[in-house]
Amino acid sequence: MRRSIALAASVLVGCLALASPPPVVGQAPLAAPAAVVPLTDAQQRLLAALLAAGTDADRDAAIAAAGADATAAVVAAALDAGLARRRGADTDGSNAAFQAARALAAALGLGRDEARAWMQLAQNASRQGRLDAASAALDAAERVSAAAGDTPTLAAIVGNRGIVARMRGDFDTAAQHYLEAVRLSEELAQPAMQASALNNLGNIHMQRGDYASALDALQRSQAIKPQNDLTKARTMGNLGVVYSAQGDYDLAIAAYERQIEMLTALGEHAEQGMPLLALGVTLRDAGRVDAALEVFARAEAIMRASQNTFDLQTLMLERGQAHLQAGHLREAEADFTAAVEQSRQIDDDKAGMATAHIMLAETRLALGQADAALTSARAGLDLARAIGSQIVVDDAWAIYGRVLARLGRHAEARVAFDASIDEIERQRATVAGDDASRSRFLADRLRTFHDAIDLFDRTGQPELAFAYADRARARGFVDVLTRGRVDLSAALTDEERREEQRLEQALADVQRAVTVPTVPGTLGADPPPASDAVSSARLALSEFRIRVAARHPRLRLATAAARPLRPADFASVVDAATVVAAFSVLPTRTRVTILSRGSAATPVASVTYDVAITHEQVERDVEAFRAGIASRDLAVSAQARRWYTQLFGRAPAAFARATRMVVVPDAHLWDLPFQALQDARGRYLVERMAITYAPSFAALQELNRAVTTAPAPGMAPRLALVAFGNPAPVAGGGAVLPEAANQVSAIARLYPASQVHVATEGAVTEAAVESWAPRARVLHLATHGLLDEASPMFSWLALSAEAPGATDDGRFEAREMLRLSLTADLVVLSACESARGAVTAGEGMIGLAWATLVAGARNVVVSQWKVDAAATERLMVAFHRRVASPTGTAPRVELASALRAASLDLLAAPETRHPFYWAGFALVGAGWMPAQPAR
Repeated sequence: MRRSIALAASVLVGCLALASPPPVVGQAPLAAPAAVVPLTDAQQRLLAALLAAGTDADRDAAIAAAGADATAAVVAAALDAGLARRRGADTDGSNAAFQAARALAAALGLGRDEARAWMQLAQNASRQGRLDAASAALDAAERVSAAAGDTPTLAAIVGNRGIVARMRGDFDTAAQHYLEAVRLSEELAQPAMQASALNNLGNIHMQRGDYASALDALQRSQAIKPQNDLTKARTMGNLGVVYSAQGDYDLAIAAYERQIEMLTALGEHAEQGMPLLALGVTLRDAGRVDAALEVFARAEAIMRASQNTFDLQTLMLERGQAHLQAGHLREAEADFTAAVEQSRQIDDDKAGMATAHIMLAETRLALGQADAALTSARAGLDLARAIGSQIVVDDAWAIYGRVLARLGRHAEARVAFDASIDEIERQRATVAGDDASRSRFLADRLRTFHDAIDLFDRTGQPELAFAYADRARARGFVDVLTRGRVDLSAALTDEERREEQRLEQALADVQRAVTVPTVPGTLGADPPPASDAVSSARLALSEFRIRVAARHPRLRLATAAARPLRPADFASVVDAATVVAAFSVLPTRTRVTILSRGSAATPVASVTYDVAITHEQVERDVEAFRAGIASRDLAVSAQARRWYTQLFGRAPAAFARATRMVVVPDAHLWDLPFQALQDARGRYLVERMAITYAPSFAALQELNRAVTTAPAPGMAPRLALVAFGNPAPVAGGGAVLPEAANQVSAIARLYPASQVHVATEGAVTEAAVESWAPRARVLHLATHGLLDEASPMFSWLALSAEAPGATDDGRFEAREMLRLSLTADLVVLSACESARGAVTAGEGMIGLAWATLVAGARNVVVSQWKVDAAATERLMVAFHRRVASPTGTAPRVELASALRAASLDLLAAPETRHPFYWAGFALVGAGWMPAQPAR
């Protein structure tokens, strides 16, 4: 299970230790007031006696013997000793010091100090999982504070009761306490207490799976000044938890590392256990299991030294998942079994117990112990539903469904999978961030969808399997098509806009200094590794945009409920000439579904079969094939035939009459140039049919709807063509592209002169693209392209750079493409590797092509490798000739057919017959556009 349930359910507990009352309120350990004068020798002896005392009777005797030497200064010193011992991981010594402070404060009638000592004892008890003892200590603190009329301390106790309730898994009660603590702290003008309460409230939202509300509460906590430095550090860690849950691993790792630095500066060694654990979890979820296990070992050493029972239980859960991910099943079983036992030692720990049972069920199922797994899964599900932690509930339903499926209880398994998926969908609606952030949410939550697909395949229900597979694809993109984009810029306040401008300027300044050498003869460049300065600037900007989304609730609602596919949906796309080839790359197999025209009784025929290619094999073999073509290897034909036989060899009848194919790839099949596959006779697939790529079947339907929908009333007429080419000077120091200038000039002559805008050289700026692109029916950009595989939304097209100091750095990045409001029927990114990006499980290829479609384009033509500049010029002119002047009187231009014909022109010439020259460009989208331009 790649996603961490233990982190979401339990990890924050250790980061949010019980709060202390004023003068340092909130969650920070008590900072005792400094003594006016150093303790006398007699007072030192009293302090030593109190620290050594084992019972209240011993303490009372020591106090009575001290007489006038028993003063408030000794109370302060005892409190300070308790904090120091806790920071040194000496929990027993810390308890002794706080008991000494409590007893002496009570004897002296210092109600406020006595309450502070009780609260610190409550904090220690909570760390050890003794929640009943923590509640009793809070009760005592409340009685003393009420008698003394100490309203601020009473308010702090309310927040601390919320922490205990949360640790028990009673999230509703905890939320009520936190909201009350926020209200009281505001009334009392106690900013540190308010920051602490908001921090804890964010934790509750997180555990309920409401990520946007969690971010909102946490950033409100961060904005409060002044506040305690330890609270700031803990809030930073909680932000990391939310980022990690949303799939923003780089942001999460940066947040945890900052938190650890802050704790180190504060001398809080014992506090670093949980941030290290959280860092290890994120490394594990990002696939870096070995690094995660090393970090877990560091965390365990700290936790064992501080006798932190609650956090050790969480460590076992998270380390067990790392072992499970690495295939160390016995080690995982040992960790999860220990976690179950550890949970029994923690008072009323339903959340930890639920997670432990769920993960034990997962491990026992992997070990072939289905009956034992069912018992654990049922126990975990019952506990998860009882505590209302939605993050745990969806995982509980998922493992319960897997066990039922293994036992052959298929109907019950489907109910469980549907319940898990429904909960995932509910959480998806709360993700904060722009469309790129939201697209990552399903990436590590796809296993339940895959399990459902397996179930329907085994029970002979291929139509349902296809529907669930499509439901897991491109959901972020479908959201945009059905509900509209998340336009963060439109919601910014003036202050936020200034902050965004500052961050954009900082990024432009550091990126402007990086020289990117271009590859001669191509439209591409080889990127250098991102510098620390560039990486930091990018992270700062990404973090800002996610936080802005959390502040504005209306930006959280742009998600679309998945509508089940119906027979009429397939019939609307699959005609006599069109087949659909959809793929699901599962961990151990690749599933192929071919839809074609059937009979009058069954309009759409479906063929489904498995190919014995694992996810890892697909990634490796696709890259080898793509790289072979990109390097002009003459031996790639054997690979092209093998791929064709594997993927299509079992569906010859479906291809008999087809002249068009819609490919719905999955995972790294997005990198496979289907047009270059060869059948047994050596014919390329492009010689047989025109090919369109689509993110999902549902996305294809929505794109078709978008093409046929007329522009909004009152919109200015669109230009037939807006073209940009050969920017100079090229951003990053690359060479100019005379072929690109020739390309756009030749293309412009194919369209009516009055309906064309062309810009080259110095006129190709970001401002010009942003101004003219939304007015284009056909938009064409011919320039250098640079792929950033590590950060795909920072992949860019090279434009003309402005002078230093401007935010226009000449890098038109994928993230900036998202800001355009395109109405184009066709966008051509005539640049290298513009089709590529990061393969995001469930969403497809995230990068320039994805951003262009999200920005509003109906179709985009993009490249899959560093294409040849001269051959690209020929291909693009031939393609646009057919787009600008389609033959016949058909109401639509078949863009896929136009690209096919242009490719065949190059394939026919001996000097460009190798697929490197003609197969590099692919069409993604609806596949067609109206023959006559709409307003």
